[in-house]
Amino acid sequence: MGFQPAAMLGQSAYVFIADDAYKLDYPAVYSNDTASVLVMRLNAKAQDGASVATRLVAFNCDTCILAVAVMFPEQPAEPLPHLAVRQIDALHETQRAMAAAEAVSQQGIYVTQATQPKACFVLECPSDQAMAPGLVATPIGPSIVFVTNSVDRLLLVDGDELIGTPFLRLVAPESMVTASKFIDDLGRTDEIVFASFFLMLQPASGDELPNDRRVEVEVVGAQSDDGVVFLCRRIRVCAEPGMPSEVCVDEDIEDGYLSLAEIISSEPETSDCPSQWTSLA
Repeated sequence: MGFQPAAMLGQSAYVFIADDAYKLDYPAVYSNDTASVLVMRLNAKAQDGASVATRLVAFNCDTCILAVAVMFPEQPAEPLPHLAVRQIDALHETQRAMAAAEAVSQQGIYVTQATQPKACFVLECPSDQAMAPGLVATPIGPSIVFVTNSVDRLLLVDGDELIGTPFLRLVAPESMVTASKFIDDLGRTDEIVFASFFLMLQPASGDELPNDRRVEVEVVGAQSDDGVVFLCRRIRVCAEPGMPSEVCVDEDIEDGYLSLAEIISSEPETSDCPSQWTSLA
């Protein structure tokens, strides 16, 4: 876009949207608290005033909106009558109606709300670890530079305690390969990446595992030049593999459940196809 980061801080997002029609629709995008991840097709305004075709991935979590923009200067920036938006949501419409149910509580089972706890993470760029001069890559991957406060509901840990911690230290041993591949894939593509794996509940620093409780999460993320951003949404809480299954919860959302990958394609030609978008009225 040609802007220095300092010049953008404190500015309204409207300043960087080229078409006035989008500005009327933009506030409505975030009016639905159940919308965790939104993909938008819009025209951004470059520093020289030119319109640039843009795909924006917005992560709506807690009190934060984290956005990753991918510019397509080689494509014509055609004006659109409305902001084109797709919502990525792992709950089927019928299951979303169930989110108004009361909290589920049973003896010996972790108490969970009907709405799924979620948290958004920002990690340092994986490629920076391997390529930056004088920077030694940690053997356990990129560290957390930001996490939403809602992580205390997801993992039962204070977010401040996680800053500077390599993300893979939060991952259950049996999911280490899957989580590592997810982060590697994020660092190699501009497309949206999906995965599901297990995180440790109440993770501790170092190599100590304080308990065997795991949180199965579904994850969707995107990369910027400065780092990777992804949202973790809880599917269920389980014990260590091989332990009794009665400690698993959130089974009430599995009927009719659709994965993130089933709901939206990460292919650019699919994501940019007009028939795949829903225009706000």
